[in-house]
Amino acid sequence: MGIILLLIWSCIKGTKGANRFAPDPLVGAENSIAKSFEGFAKPASFAIIVLFAIAPLISLIIGGGIAAALGCELDEGTVHPCLFMGTDLGETLYVMTVAMWFSMFTVPIGAVALVIWLIVISVHRHRRI
Repeated sequence: MGIILLLIWSCIKGTKGANRFAPDPLVGAENSIAKSFEGFAKPASFAIIVLFAIAPLISLIIGGGIAAALGCELDEGTVHPCLFMGTDLGETLYVMTVAMWFSMFTVPIGAVALVIWLIVISVHRHRRI
């Protein structure tokens, strides 16, 4: 959880002007990388949070799609053989579908991270006004 806060804090612009630590590095940097990064950080952090939350679902969809395309049996109970070009993919597909249980953790953590993200974005917008 702390890494998400650090990511968000590193993406927000600080207070304008000099402070007791150093002068403002963005003064006069109209076309700098830091200014262009500000527009990229918000959608990128949102995408990272959403992808983290739905990663187990993506794994399930891919595993189920591969099993369906190869005509293999797939369930959570046991590993079934699934041959593709002489290689048994059964265990890999089983792990991909059982990984859906991780969504019990990733979805709530992603929801909390999105709430924190929304709070940070709204505070950041309020500061600029």
